[in-house]
Amino acid sequence: MKKKTLGVILTLALGISLVACGSKKENADVTANTETGSIFEPIDDSAAAQDKDTDKDTSSSLPEGVEFNTADGFYSGTLQSSGKDKIGAANEYGSLYTIIYQAQIIDNNLVIYGNFGYRNFQDQDIVSVSDNGIYAFTITDDTTFQMVGGEEGPEIVSKEDFDNYLTQLMDSQLYFEIEIADNHATSVSISS
Repeated sequence: MKKKTLGVILTLALGISLVACGSKKENADVTANTETGSIFEPIDDSAAAQDKDTDKDTSSSLPEGVEFNTADGFYSGTLQSSGKDKIGAANEYGSLYTIIYQAQIIDNNLVIYGNFGYRNFQDQDIVSVSDNGIYAFTITDDTTFQMVGGEEGPEIVSKEDFDNYLTQLMDSQLYFEIEIADNHATSVSISS
């Protein structure tokens, strides 16, 4: 299990470092488009521009059927939009896949579609796996958003930039983790 995990981590680190090599120009483009934000379903650029104009003064609403998660602990999964069919299935070691196939920040909530593993403590093995569903985690101005990996180490990013990274990396198979304390997310990270 440790060899497999190490192999996955090294593969993801290589992928992040390759992405990071060309990221300076890409980051400039991402920052320029932070007002648009991300959406759950792909749309063309003209529709995104219309949404930007019509939604400036309106509050986004959460999807129907969303379930809030407030228990302290660590919630994690793999960003894999193409892996929706793996939810509920076991991998070669008998562990259930934890797949997040859509995610977005809506107002002060991080909303994920899929399932996740839950741990009470960061260094603990997963103690439970959620059902496939829509889950929301409250975020505050104190929530830290991190991109972890690459040669330069962890990078703290803004909420808007993190939302854009979520959209860009949704099928990257990178590790995604949310730390909850006192009923809200204290940190959210994407790592290799």
